[in-house]
Amino acid sequence: MTDPDEQRRRFAAEMAVKQAVYGETYPVDEDFLSALAAMPEASGSALGFDRLVMLAVGARRIEDVLWTPVAG
Repeated sequence: MTDPDEQRRRFAAEMAVKQAVYGETYPVDEDFLSALAAMPEASGSALGFDRLVMLAVGARRIEDVLWTPVAG
């Protein structure tokens, strides 16, 4: 997300929850919001570690490389 106004709204919502739960808040990172405003529109993708392991070992199903059992 590159919209500093939307990020500020999200920060405010998170701070309201922190105030309600913990009784304290933290200052908003204004430097981050300024940097966010200067960022170009962007999108991305990521390949999870499990998928990389699948490729490395030639697994056909992700269940074959997960480190925790999958109910099924």
